[in-house]
Amino acid sequence: MLKKQKPSIFNALESFVLLSTFIFTEQFDRNLDLDGVAPSLQRNILEVLHEFLASMTEPNHALGIALIAIFIVSITLAIIGYETRKINDILAAYLSLAWLVELLTMNVLLLSPLKHPTLLLIELLLFIPVVITAFSWWYWRINYSGNHNKETAAITFSHDKPLPVDYLMLSIGVLIKNNVTSHSLRTKTAKFTALANSIVALDVLGLTLSRAVSLAIR
Repeated sequence: MLKKQKPSIFNALESFVLLSTFIFTEQFDRNLDLDGVAPSLQRNILEVLHEFLASMTEPNHALGIALIAIFIVSITLAIIGYETRKINDILAAYLSLAWLVELLTMNVLLLSPLKHPTLLLIELLLFIPVVITAFSWWYWRINYSGNHNKETAAITFSHDKPLPVDYLMLSIGVLIKNNVTSHSLRTKTAKFTALANSIVALDVLGLTLSRAVSLAIR
């Protein structure tokens, strides 16, 4: 592992982005109050998903402790100037599994006999930042290269050197169905990622919000 850049807290920006999704994921699971779900098959499934997420993220479980330790290592190494590409890829792969479990949890909640819409709304509010940040990271990672060469980039913008905020705006734009950035998807991987983002956005904002509203006006 060779030192590649000057020490700076900004070197750890990627680690902090992934850490933010971890925090929201942990809070998503912590606020999953199954007392708000009537006894049913769906509740049984939610209990399994809840335990799975808890084992992955909560600091009182071995995997949760290990994950926090790896974050500390990644952030520390990045700040002092060391390359943390492989560490962050491992963190993102691990978190991606948690994000998929959260998405599955949201869909099971949609079909569950809820006693009150508050539970669904709280989980929705905690999941939206995960969706936005997770896809921002994936867009950036797909485009990642040593010099962000516009000729070979999977995603191009109107300017030559895209910033992290460009990928954030791209993710938000897909979520709200509004192109807030001028971009072009040039590879199949980038296009399929955007398609997945659109499907998740429809699922989260469309179906979940409509279900919560219907419950609220009963």
